[in-house]
Amino acid sequence: MEKGKKEFFIGENRLYLGEDKILYADFSGELTVDIINSLYDFFNLNKTKMMNEGKVKILIHLKNPKKSSPEARKLTYTLSKDKNIGKVALLGINPVTKVIASFFMGNSRKKDVKFFNTKESAIVWLKE
Repeated sequence: MEKGKKEFFIGENRLYLGEDKILYADFSGELTVDIINSLYDFFNLNKTKMMNEGKVKILIHLKNPKKSSPEARKLTYTLSKDKNIGKVALLGINPVTKVIASFFMGNSRKKDVKFFNTKESAIVWLKE
């Protein structure tokens, strides 16, 4: 992965840094360990460009989400504890995935994670 690159693709999944310094992660299907590691690599290479008040804000858009492996869920939990991650907005989650994500959020103790029905409302919250 190239340092300073503002956009990265892995399969149908897209990671990009918006002009608003928000990290956008558009995921389709199953979140694999490779995809999560790519997100974290992109984050680490670009985090200084993405800092908003000392933290990185992320909008994760899950398109057609599918069940992820236990390894991928465990890695997501570990990465969620990174001190440089601020608010995380989740968009496009079906009811079943929302229940699983709510359980994860409760275990991670991360307070700045919310679900949204529209991209616009998620961006407004991230910018607050």
